[in-house]
Amino acid sequence: MFLIETTPRTKELHFVRKPDFCGGVVSVNRSSSYPSAPETEEHWHQRAELREKKRQAKKRQDEATAYYREHPKERPLASRLTGNRLRFPKEPPPGAEIPQPTLSDTFPPLSSTATRDQSTASDFSTSTGEQAAGMALAPKFAGQALSGSLGPNHTLELFLDYVCPFSKKQFETFYHDVAPIVEKKYSKKLQVIFRQQIQPWHPSSTLVHEAAVAVLRTDSSKFWPFSAALFRKQTDFFDVKVVNETRNRTYQRLAQLAASVGLDEDKIYVMLKISDQPGEDGSLNTGNQVTNDLKLLIKAGRLVGVHVSPTVMFNGLAEPNISSSFSKKDWEEWLQKNVV
Repeated sequence: MFLIETTPRTKELHFVRKPDFCGGVVSVNRSSSYPSAPETEEHWHQRAELREKKRQAKKRQDEATAYYREHPKERPLASRLTGNRLRFPKEPPPGAEIPQPTLSDTFPPLSSTATRDQSTASDFSTSTGEQAAGMALAPKFAGQALSGSLGPNHTLELFLDYVCPFSKKQFETFYHDVAPIVEKKYSKKLQVIFRQQIQPWHPSSTLVHEAAVAVLRTDSSKFWPFSAALFRKQTDFFDVKVVNETRNRTYQRLAQLAASVGLDEDKIYVMLKISDQPGEDGSLNTGNQVTNDLKLLIKAGRLVGVHVSPTVMFNGLAEPNISSSFSKKDWEEWLQKNVV
């Protein structure tokens, strides 16, 4: 038994089964003599199930948002990976004694950022303007940022891989020769960010970058010193040095390297090690405590289309003129020309 009704907007004819019959709606468009296929009871249940899944997902998202708002230290977001930003001291208030800048052997002590366990909510949430201007916004587009405080005018991003010889060359030149210049002349105009670029054709690349993430989560101020130590020992993690050792053994050596810059070796290793037992849900690919953070780093590189290492981006755009062979003089000339 069918009833006929007309949809006001589309002027379509609908043949509708009464509610006590199994089936659905057959729509007939006036411009066509062929009705569409009827919606079966199975289709109806599938759509209802999909709606319920969306509702449950929205509920979980709302609960997670509320939880992390109350417990900002525990939120698994990229904002806790801020130790890769080369930080400079903020300008002291008027009348305050201004200490003479120094550069220690473990440059930079530029970031006195609190450790993850000591941080407050403000440590994890940069203003919209700082993110926009600092991450990928050239000064001439600063008006696009919704904020009263824009921070540094320029952002220099170094996409580096710890087991890439060319990344090592660029990092060591920048870290030892260029960073002191940036601190002295451009600290108010330029922020420098180390972007971890994992290169999967080197299997150990994932492992060494995981160690750097563990350092970030333990004490973000140690990220740059640890990166310097890791680049110095780069060949210890090349293919021929890791091929005959277990993954956890490589993690142990990385934890020992982290201890050389003042971190707790056991704490780093616990974050990295892979369990030989199934997870609570029976899963066998359990990963480690930094797996989800590593996914964010990989996603960041993919979204901007970075493939080779090293790659340098300036104000959100690739800077192809900067190569690993850039000398201190080359960097000085480039900075003088571009950081204004």
